Amino acid sequence: MGKGGGGGGDGGAAAREAARKGRVDSSIRAINELFFGRKNAQVDVPVGIPFARELRDSGGGNIGGDEGGPQYYQRPGFSNQADISAANANNSALGTNLTPERIAALDNVQSTIENKFLPELEEDTSDAKRELKFALARRGLLGGSAQSDASGRLRERVSDTERDIGSRALVARNSAEASQQRLLDNLTAQAQADTDQSILLNQATSGQNAAVNSAVDTANAQQLPNVFQDVGSLFKQIVDKNNLNTGLRQGLNPNSQNSTTTSLFGGAGSPASGSIT
Repeated sequence: MGKGGGGGGDGGAAAREAARKGRVDSSIRAINELFFGRKNAQVDVPVGIPFARELRDSGGGNIGGDEGGPQYYQRPGFSNQADISAANANNSALGTNLTPERIAALDNVQSTIENKFLPELEEDTSDAKRELKFALARRGLLGGSAQSDASGRLRERVSDTERDIGSRALVARNSAEASQQRLLDNLTAQAQADTDQSILLNQATSGQNAAVNSAVDTANAQQLPNVFQDVGSLFKQIVDKNNLNTGLRQGLNPNSQNSTTTSLFGGAGSPASGSIT
């Protein structure tokens, strides 16, 4: 005869395994709830209402009544079991989307990057516009095609950089979310190894914050490229092209007088001596 122990003759192994599985399932559920929340709003679970005793014609359990008296049967369970089960299912269903707190934290990563770089770009753009206007005015080119071309190229450069900043911000956000997913996978593996649930939940909270902070730090460590460092040569090419066309026309006209070319940032006929930064 097998030894007792509450495990059906297995020394309690089945009971211990059932308890371990219960802890694992509880930990995994708690971790996922922290990452994805619950699917539904929580509702109160109704209190169980026992079935009314039923009078039996014959046989059945005798609950109450004197010997020889009426025979009653007490049905097991609760009359409102369906409502109880529905409430429990509603409350235990986990969400499949990120919790509002996670979404807010990830959105903050994106906005933090944009708020760092966009003001820098705006300041650089203001400086470039001011220097461009001054350079054009010095050469008497305000209002002409050179100004129109230069301003258009400046706007293109600004738009390209704005898109680059937006891309950086999105990459940082996605990086934080990917790190959080790796954290979730690691925590799930630890839970399956029956790691204490309180330890796992502490790691989950600190790990989510660390993923967000790391993504922001990595993005902030990058420098915004000086997109206007070659603006001087860019705009000089525009003026040089105009000068070349003028020279060709003068060469074809034998009656034209010799004239010197004018560059935007240099003196007459000289290389560019200035630049827009």
